[in-house]
Amino acid sequence: MHLKNIAFLRTQIQFLSQIFYTKMIQNIWLFYPDPHLGGKTKLRLTHPKFLAIYQKICLPHCVVHFKTDSPELFQFTCHILEELNYPIDFLSHHVNPTENLPSIAFFSTKFEKLNISNSQKNFYIQFKISKNC
Repeated sequence: MHLKNIAFLRTQIQFLSQIFYTKMIQNIWLFYPDPHLGGKTKLRLTHPKFLAIYQKICLPHCVVHFKTDSPELFQFTCHILEELNYPIDFLSHHVNPTENLPSIAFFSTKFEKLNISNSQKNFYIQFKISKNC
């Protein structure tokens, strides 16, 4: 596809601000992150401490695409976004072709195709990383 402005990283999330310059990122995709069930909410990629890292490295109109099959992680993320007053562009409690969602919401990952969790639902949220957008 000859894309010149794309990066795929496999790293610890806390190192993002050491890898990217301030206000450099336009989009973030968080598809099927570990839901960290059992009280490990501080490890969730939509926890406020990670949202603060994203805000530091993101351009003012940065969009986050978040997809999960975990109802607990979805509810947690909705609560955090509401609490922090982050603008939500799209929200789906069950991604399906009849919904008016961005095409990225229908992208199927390898994990999703394997259906490891045997989930019948996929949740999607598209939101702005900064409440100042």
